[in-house]
Amino acid sequence: MDARRRAAASAPAVRCYTRALKNARFLREAAPEIFAKDPDTAGFGTGVPLEILRGLHRISPDSPVLNPHQAVAEVLRTQRPPVPGPPARDALFNGTIHFAQLIFSQDSGGELLVPTADMNQIVQYAQHAAVPIAQYAAQYGPNTVRISSTLLSKTVNPSDTTFNDRDVQGWVNEFANSNGFGSDHCIFVAVPPGISVPQVDENSGYHGKADIPYIIAGVSTGLTLADNADVYAMVVSHEVAEMVVDPNVDDNNPEVCDPCDANCNNLTRCYFDASDNFLGSNQDSPPDGFAFTYYTCAVVKPAGVGACNPPPSAADCQYAPVLQGSPTPGPDSAATTTT
Repeated sequence: MDARRRAAASAPAVRCYTRALKNARFLREAAPEIFAKDPDTAGFGTGVPLEILRGLHRISPDSPVLNPHQAVAEVLRTQRPPVPGPPARDALFNGTIHFAQLIFSQDSGGELLVPTADMNQIVQYAQHAAVPIAQYAAQYGPNTVRISSTLLSKTVNPSDTTFNDRDVQGWVNEFANSNGFGSDHCIFVAVPPGISVPQVDENSGYHGKADIPYIIAGVSTGLTLADNADVYAMVVSHEVAEMVVDPNVDDNNPEVCDPCDANCNNLTRCYFDASDNFLGSNQDSPPDGFAFTYYTCAVVKPAGVGACNPPPSAADCQYAPVLQGSPTPGPDSAATTTT
């Protein structure tokens, strides 16, 4: 089996639901009387299946997939969801990412959480991965990525081991208010196994913006830096990179990892050693091919940012993080430090 087929066979069907979140917002604004439903309703409160939402910007209003959703088709006949491409129009993220360990209190008296050892492993991974991520993101604009080593913690009480995006925004705003965080801070919420959210699964999630940017993703337990089990590194690096390029989650900056990942059936990994030196990239699943310390999801070059079906070329996904002629990471662009 070749590398592309191996990657497709083991990858989740969808890594990132940020585009679905944006398309849901588009529908709610275009026809609020139809799509602005209860936040607990499927499809980020629209009632539209996530599979349709995530590809809405590429679907024709006459497509058969919309036959059961004629209200969606009618909206698309008069207006289309914005699809941002390069160059980025909003400033990129310049600030600190904090990892939040949520303790999900259950009615039965038990608790679900990502163990502290695994949370610390995610932080260690992010401290490494932020180095090439900032360099890749520099193609889209100056950015600074710092990873806090201090875990945030909060006990929450969602009903029936599930929650919605409004709940997430509330938790993020509470973290921001209690810590005095502004828009130069981002909260990464790690969701443990056993919590059911349609747009969050093991090794998948999305990023959004409440009062400040946030990321939410499902992870497993028993984590390692190399993540040979392929259970967290791709979603962490994917969402961090996309948040750095698109911190406002509006219609001005593109999603820069979807074209090189499972969303576009094009899962691509970039491998690094312990000193954050680039070793190479491939589509192997499980991750393999190099004596690597860790890997990240590939960030697409600006030339391939709009491609998905078909996906961008290998050259647009498989390349070293510092491109000849691109901005050189430095104190005012892509420096990465630990707080």
